[in-house]
Formats: sequence, structure tokens, C-alpha cells
Amino acid sequence: MKRDQFYIVIILLFCAFIYVFFRTEKILITQILIKVISNDTYQILKQFVRSQLELSPIIIYSLPGGLWIFCITYLSKGFILKLGTLRFRIDYLPLVFALTVEFVQYFNFTKGVFDVYDIVLAILFWTLAVFRFKHNAKVKLRTFSLYNKEGLAIFIVFTVVILANVIN
Repeated sequence: MKRDQFYIVIILLFCAFIYVFFRTEKILITQILIKVISNDTYQILKQFVRSQLELSPIIIYSLPGGLWIFCITYLSKGFILKLGTLRFRIDYLPLVFALTVEFVQYFNFTKGVFDVYDIVLAILFWTLAVFRFKHNAKVKLRTFSLYNKEGLAIFIVFTVVILANVIN
């Protein structure tokens, strides 16, 4: 499990790299980085990275979301959420969340651009994560809680979405 967590951290750092150097500077994580290292330093780094690495639009705009879904789905394996008498597996939440975001973007209820590739990669990476842990080992269902390290890790990865948010 520790090795899996290491890979998840690497994947999320890769996503952050894409957001910081290839997406708009209005993203929260980029704004935080600019405050820490200065705008001048950031612009130099951004120019260098972009001159050394050319990425396709699918990698820039769709892959990070798909990878995030893989990570959070994989971490969510075997957890259920209890709401009163209702109980449901939380490994479905990342896919539902991603599809809901695309749905509201399609109908212009929120900022953002509807993209079919986002939907395809969300479904693909969710399926890969589910397949990965279904064939890994028998997973005993546990109640989700922020008071254990697994629950806290899931919460942290869910909050990574906030850092990818565009601010005004």
C-alpha cells in the first residue's frame, strides 16, 4: 500500500506540474506558487518548461482530471459513507463528480468548457482504478472517516481539486 501511495503522490505532482506550467495563471495552485517564488521567477520557469516540453491539448486539459479520478478512486477502495440509514461506496464519487462537472459545463451553468475527452478519460481512468483494486485483493468494506490515515488521504486528494480551481 505504501508503494501505491508513493505512485499516487507522483501522479498528483505530475498533474500539478501541468496545471502550473501549461494552464492559466489564474489557477489557485499557480497563484500560491507565484506568491512563494515571485512572478518574475515563475515566468522564467514557465518559459523554460514550455520551451523544453511541448504537450498536446489532451494532455494539458484532460489527462490531469483522468489521473485525479484514478488516484481518488484507488484510494477510496473499500470505503463506504454512511448518511443516516443510507450507505454507499465512495469509489463511485469521483466518477459522479467528474460527470456532473462536465454536465453543468455543457449547459453553461458554471465556468469551464465541456469536453468529450474529459468524459472519456474520466470513465477510462475510473475503470482502470476499479479494475486494479478488484483484482488486487479482497477488500473489506470500511466506514469512511477523517480520523484515520486512509480517510485523511482521501480527503486530501479530494481537496486537490480546489487547488486546480480558477480564481478571478
